[in-house]
Amino acid sequence: MEAASKNPPSPRRRLPLLSSTGLFVVLVSLLGAGLRLVKLGDKPLWSAEIQEIFNARCDGFLSNWRDAGSDVMGFVWHNLVWRLDLTPVELWARVPGVMAGTAGVWVAWTWGRRLWGREAALVGAIATACSVYLVDLSQTGRWYMAAAVCGNAASLWLHRALEEKDDRLVRLLPYWLAASVAMLSHAIAGVVLVVHLAIISIHELAPGRSGFRRWLLQCVRVFLPLLPALLIQVGAFVAFS
Repeated sequence: MEAASKNPPSPRRRLPLLSSTGLFVVLVSLLGAGLRLVKLGDKPLWSAEIQEIFNARCDGFLSNWRDAGSDVMGFVWHNLVWRLDLTPVELWARVPGVMAGTAGVWVAWTWGRRLWGREAALVGAIATACSVYLVDLSQTGRWYMAAAVCGNAASLWLHRALEEKDDRLVRLLPYWLAASVAMLSHAIAGVVLVVHLAIISIHELAPGRSGFRRWLLQCVRVFLPLLPALLIQVGAFVAFS
């Protein structure tokens, strides 16, 4: 009885959303979403957006695949908007950009906290939410913001999986999804794969680490599931060129 009295029950762990930090990230994300939604449907479409939307408006849109350029995800989205008759087009064409830009607040927060601490994470989240350039980029009908945000999210999940030394393939599922969306959103996301190769190389080839055999195995595990997305992007890019 005496031992029990000296060890009071530990307080219950709070959910991340209910903590002050979690609430802050949610509020900043809502701020970022609000800024991106302001007059979203009132902005006129520019020529590249109009061309992509027009080319995607066909029943057999796969026959127009070459017109997707490197924005494969955008081409598919615009075809879906047309099939569902979602209006106004100026608004619905830009919804994925708004969603990606809002998700970028969480990515910036997580990277900042992981690399430099809580204060840097706060600054990064606010800057991402309120940046005039990022807000404008989120309000386009092309998937530039999705390529940037998903590429950074994929880098984060890859770094986390390697640091935790968890070889279960399920740990790489978020990475594969984010990296695939990034690659199919714009060809520039191919640079992300180079960055990921560097991350794997630094992690596996550093002095005292496992060496070349382990590095090669990790490259196969990480990059092989991305091959379908890579081939689709290369095919669409070459056909458009």
